[in-house]
Amino acid sequence: KENKKKGGKDFPSFEKGEEVCIRRPPNKDEKLIPHKFQNPFIGGYKVFEDLGSKLKVHKGTRGRDCRH
Repeated sequence: KENKKKGGKDFPSFEKGEEVCIRRPPNKDEKLIPHKFQNPFIGGYKVFEDLGSKLKVHKGTRGRDCRH
């Protein structure tokens, strides 16, 4: 399944328990954008439930934010 977000880019789908990176948007009003790991050594979040752009992640599993 694929969901769309602003800019027309594909929003990735995640499996429950999968680790994801969270990229912080430039505008604080925008949602955090989870995306697939680019670097296996970067800590991330564990996926709790995939709700498209409203992805739930387990609290306490936060890693460093990805910088792209």
